[in-house]
Parts: sequence; C-alpha cells; structure tokens
Amino acid sequence: WSKLQKANFSKGKNLLLYVKGDENAGFTTDIKLELKNSRGEAGSYILSGITKSWKEFTVPLSEFSGLTDLSSMEEFVITFDDVNATVKKGVIYVDDITVN
Repeated sequence: WSKLQKANFSKGKNLLLYVKGDENAGFTTDIKLELKNSRGEAGSYILSGITKSWKEFTVPLSEFSGLTDLSSMEEFVITFDDVNATVKKGVIYVDDITVN
C-alpha cells in the first residue's frame, strides 16, 4: 500500500500503471486495486491480464465504485487475496503509477 497524503484526483480520468509477473517465481494474472479517500470511502477494481512482460494498464477512475469524492485521496492498495489470485505464490512487479 502507499499513502497518497490527500492527493487530488478529481481532475484525473484514469489510473495508469505498468505491471508484470516474474516468469521464474510464478505469478497471479489478477490482482485487486483499491483507492481510499479521506471520507473513509473505498473503491476497488480487479486488474486482470497480467503477463510475464511489462504491460501498461489504464483503469478509469470511475471503475472504482464506492468513491464519491476524488479530491482527497489517502491510500492506494494492491491486494493479493484468495478470491482473485490465480496463483497463491509468486512475484509481481509494479512501476510508474500515475493519474491523468
């Protein structure tokens, strides 16, 4: 997880990030992304399609249902859970997370 320190995402449309799995260690193809705001609201999105090569993912902020205010964001969380993970052990790399 990462603290966002009340970042203002209200003018943004998309969350952009690069993700890849480690071919040798194994990896899940699905992870859960979560955003949390200062009001205590949380929205989540299941990111699917992770491969062994770097891939850019564009997730519309509107897909994080449950968030009514994007002007004061507190946390960005990546969750590896038993429900969504396709593989229970492995390594995922995440880079260049931005909102535009």
